[in-house]
Amino acid sequence: MPKKRTFQYSKPTSGPHPSLASSSKLDSSKHSMSGSDATTTSVNELIRHLRQTQIAPAEAQRSQLQEDPNAHTVHPSLKAILDLPDTPAPRPRPGMRNSEGRRARGPAGPPPPKSWLKRRSEGAAHNARTSGPDHRVTDKHVGSLPGVYFPDERSLEHLVLKSLAKNWQWHTRYDQFHLASLPVRHKETLLTYISAYNNRGIDAAGIDLLFLDQSELDGATGSEGLTHLDIGTSVGRAITLKEIKEALTKRTMDGINSSGVEDVPESWDEDMPLIASLSMSRFPTLTHLSLSNPANVSWKGLLSLSQHLATLTHLALAFWPIPSVTPNSKTAYRESPAGNIDYGASNFYSTADDDFSEAAGVLKRLSKATYCLQWLDLTGCCEWLHVLREHDGPDWGGAWRGLETVKVGQGWIPTCLETPDSEWRQIYDVNIDPWIDPSLLFTAPKNEIMTWAGEENRISKTVNKANSIIRSARISQTSEKVGSGQKEKVTFDRGWEGWWIEDALDHISRTTLISLP
Repeated sequence: MPKKRTFQYSKPTSGPHPSLASSSKLDSSKHSMSGSDATTTSVNELIRHLRQTQIAPAEAQRSQLQEDPNAHTVHPSLKAILDLPDTPAPRPRPGMRNSEGRRARGPAGPPPPKSWLKRRSEGAAHNARTSGPDHRVTDKHVGSLPGVYFPDERSLEHLVLKSLAKNWQWHTRYDQFHLASLPVRHKETLLTYISAYNNRGIDAAGIDLLFLDQSELDGATGSEGLTHLDIGTSVGRAITLKEIKEALTKRTMDGINSSGVEDVPESWDEDMPLIASLSMSRFPTLTHLSLSNPANVSWKGLLSLSQHLATLTHLALAFWPIPSVTPNSKTAYRESPAGNIDYGASNFYSTADDDFSEAAGVLKRLSKATYCLQWLDLTGCCEWLHVLREHDGPDWGGAWRGLETVKVGQGWIPTCLETPDSEWRQIYDVNIDPWIDPSLLFTAPKNEIMTWAGEENRISKTVNKANSIIRSARISQTSEKVGSGQKEKVTFDRGWEGWWIEDALDHISRTTLISLP
C-alpha cells in the first residue's frame, strides 16, 4: 500500500493589528522587505506580511459602505480606537414626503404595476373618427367629452370598467350599495364607458344610485367636484330629457331648523308649519355634458333642460336631428279658404328648399340659455349645419361670443383615407378612362369616397360662410367687448387631420367627372 503522507502547515503568529503598530515598526518591516534580506524571506513570511499590510484605506472603506449601506458596522467606541470613518447615513427611500420633510407612509405591499400608473388623455386615447353613413359606430367614444380620464386599454382598470359598463343592469341590482362609494373621477369615466359599451345606457334610477351622498348612504362619495357628465346613448333609450332635468336637481325639505330637527308643534291646536320642497342643483360644478347619439329626442325638451345648463362650457349634441319644436307636424297641414297651410313651422320639404328658419330660431334660444359655452359638438349633424350661417341663427356676438370650437365632422372617414399609405391614388387614377369602363366610377371605394368628399365640400362652404357672419357679428359690438380678448373666428373641427386627406380632396375635385355641389 502506498505510504500515507501528512502535510504540516505553519501557524501564523498572532500579533497586534497593523493599525495599532507604531510607524517605526512598519518602516522597519518595509525596510526589511526591500534590500538583500528580501531574497531570503520565505513564502510563509510573505503571505503573513501581505495579510497584515493590505488594509483598505479610509476612502475605499467609506465608498464600500456607501455602496452597501447594510454592511456590518463597528461600535462607535471602537471606531475611535481603530481610527475608522463614520458610517454614512442610508440612502433615502423613494416616495412622497410631508411638509416636515419626513417620508409619508405609503400603502403596504409591493408597488403597483406600471400600467396602473399610466394616464392617457381622452384625445390621445380615443379619437372620434368613424361612424359610417348608415350611422354604424366603429369607434366607441364618438361624442365623448374632452378632459375625461381614460385608463390605458391594456390596464386592468380598463377591463374592469368595461365589464362593469357592459353588465351595468346586473350591477345596479346586486352591487347597488357599493357603486356610490366609487371616487368621483371613476364615476365620470364609468358614465362614458356605459355610453360606449352599453346599448341601453343608464337610466334615472342608476344616476340616483350612483350619486348618493353621505347623508343617504354611509361611505358614499356623492357628486362633489364632478365636472363631466356623459349620458350619451342613454337619451331616448333608458332616460328622457325630462328625467335628466329631474336628475340634475335634488329636492330638500324645508321646515327644518338649524339643529337639524323638524319643527313639530307642541299641541294639536297649533297650526302645522308648511313644509315645502326646495330644488337644489345636484351637480353644482358641472361644466361638461354629453347628450350624443340619442334615439328619440325633442328639441323642446332640450330647451326646457337648458334652463339648468347655464354653467356649461362643453356640450356634445352629436347626431341630433334637425332643430324643430314640432317634429311630428312636418307632414301635417290644416285647411283654410286660402289653401292648405302647414301645421308646423317646418314642412316636409324645408330641407330641400333650404328653409331653416325654425331651426335657426331654436338654436338662437339655445344659445341664449348656454351663454358660458366654449366648446360645442355637432358631429353627424351635416343635414342642418346651414343653420350656423343664418343671420337669425345663434347669437354669435352676444351669448355665444365665448364659443371657440365647434365640431362639424361627419363622424366617419373612408377606410382608404385613414392612413398616409392608403389606396386613394389608385382608386382615382387619372390614367383610367371612365368612358371605356363606366363601372369604375361606381365601385364601392369610389362611391364611398365620392359621397364623403361631396359632403366635405358642402361643410367647407358652410364653415367659410359661418366664419364671415361670426366675424361681422363680433366686430359690430362695442370696442370694449372686442378688446376684451374674444376671438373673431371660431375653430371648426372637421374630425380629421392629415396632408394626405387634403391632397385627396384636392385630387378628387380636379379629376372627377361628376361635379361636386
